[in-house]
Amino acid sequence: MIADIRAALALEGPGALRRWAALLPRALTSAAAEAAGAAAVFGLVRILADPRQATGLPVVSSLLPLLPDHAPRTVLLWLTVLAMLVYLARNAVLALSWAAQERVVFGAVRRTARRVLRAYLEAPYQFLLRRNSAALVQRVQRGAEVSVTLVLASVVHLCSEALVAVALVGLLMTAAPPSTLAVAAATVALLLLPAVLGGRVFRRWGDAEQRLEKELLQAQQQCLGALKEVRLAGQEAGFLEAADRLRAAYTQLQRRRSVLQEVLRLGGETLVVLALLLVVLVLTLQEAGAETLSLLGLYGYAGFRLVPSGNRITRALGCFRTGVPFVRDLHEDLAQLPPLPPGPPASPIGFAGELVLDCVSFEYEPGRPVLQEVALTIRRGESIGLVGPTGSGKTTLADLLLGLLAPTAGRVLADGRDVRENLRSWQQAVGYVPQEPHLLDDTVRCNVAFALDPAQIDDDRVRRALRLAQLEEVLAGLPDGLETRLGERGVRLSGGQRQRIAIARALYRDPAVLVFDEATSALDLETERELTEAIEPLMGERTIIVVAHRPSTVRRCSRLVVLREGRIAATGGFDELVRAGQMPSEAATG
Repeated sequence: MIADIRAALALEGPGALRRWAALLPRALTSAAAEAAGAAAVFGLVRILADPRQATGLPVVSSLLPLLPDHAPRTVLLWLTVLAMLVYLARNAVLALSWAAQERVVFGAVRRTARRVLRAYLEAPYQFLLRRNSAALVQRVQRGAEVSVTLVLASVVHLCSEALVAVALVGLLMTAAPPSTLAVAAATVALLLLPAVLGGRVFRRWGDAEQRLEKELLQAQQQCLGALKEVRLAGQEAGFLEAADRLRAAYTQLQRRRSVLQEVLRLGGETLVVLALLLVVLVLTLQEAGAETLSLLGLYGYAGFRLVPSGNRITRALGCFRTGVPFVRDLHEDLAQLPPLPPGPPASPIGFAGELVLDCVSFEYEPGRPVLQEVALTIRRGESIGLVGPTGSGKTTLADLLLGLLAPTAGRVLADGRDVRENLRSWQQAVGYVPQEPHLLDDTVRCNVAFALDPAQIDDDRVRRALRLAQLEEVLAGLPDGLETRLGERGVRLSGGQRQRIAIARALYRDPAVLVFDEATSALDLETERELTEAIEPLMGERTIIVVAHRPSTVRRCSRLVVLREGRIAATGGFDELVRAGQMPSEAATG
């Protein structure tokens, strides 16, 4: 349990223990307020049963000099007012304590969610390639909520309610030690019952719930993400049934957990009530004096508070057990991330001369090389076409140039400096156009600048990038210009227009290097020709690296690099390589 709490605190980050520990004094104050409220009720009932005992109470003795007269009715009236004030103060203390606790809880949710999302955003690209997107979304979306609300908050609730129970039982012990033993035993049983009977069950169900939630999210993403294909294939019913089966199993687990929590709650409540009734029965069978009546009032009030406390303790234990598998999974996953490099980043990396791949090798899995001893020099202003059969390592080579992957051996050098010395600086100098660009469900402006805060967007740079991508005519035809919303994944644009938006996005930061990764392979020949014409004016002004299959895309490149089985097989101009028979068949013939 301690290890799980530490894991949840680690997810929140520095200062988490201090923030949560700051709730302990408030919990103690709340417990004292509960005891004070019970004592006020006990004292008032005792005086109501025998007004002659009023003068024997220290509170009454200190109050008498302040009263206009000492008539029994006057004393009783002011004591009632005092008890009401004590109870109101008790409620105020509890409300303030709850507000402070919720401030810590929801602040922790935000901090944890930010840390988890940041960890994955900054994670090595190769690490993310091994993760399912649905699992990542689940960890980001649910990890913070579960870590805080089901684990850390449950511990706080458990401790707070346990302190209240201890305070009330302690008050009962001072009033009637023998009778209180039964109530104390029932309270301890209430605390142990869910841990003994439900602990393993809740943990096992938590594991299953986590797995089903991930599979359900994945199933929903798959069917909604490929809605067009699903509909045209007539597979709506199949995807629906697959998702529904997972949902049925998931909701069944939730139902079982809810029922077990309620059964344990009712069982614990029954133990406490039976113990209280037993005490009341014993006191009733005794001589019914003023002391007995006041004790009955005290036990009644204690029962009124102990039963809800026991219920909350039971629920907190169940929630904790359910949340532990989520926390362990997230903590173990993030523990695999390499630590961020210490100290300030190196000086900016520029590119004014040469980009060199110095005997670069790379493998995704040990013993299975994708690239082997690739040596290539790219001069500033060159346009390089990377061609080769499928699986030859073209995209991997592009990812190495982009700094997304780290070479297993060798280095990528920009003007003699390893780009990994300051990856952020190098990546600011590189523009990237993928095969399927991810367009935001936002305006043209936000999509080109790839920023959500309008204050960070330079409209002049946006228009310049759109002009270079030859989108001025398209922009003029849009109803709201730069403010036109493109829809999810750019659904309101054609395939060629989406790619041009991606080119404009890559040009917005005025990069020294542009990388096109199969950017035209999903387009028809006419659209590809138009897009290639949009790229041609950029050649010579910038260093351009094109990964492609079709000859029309790379024909005008100043140099082609042919890859086979992870090695450079040949380099040269397009016509030269065709005459030498070095061009891959799909690139040579189109």
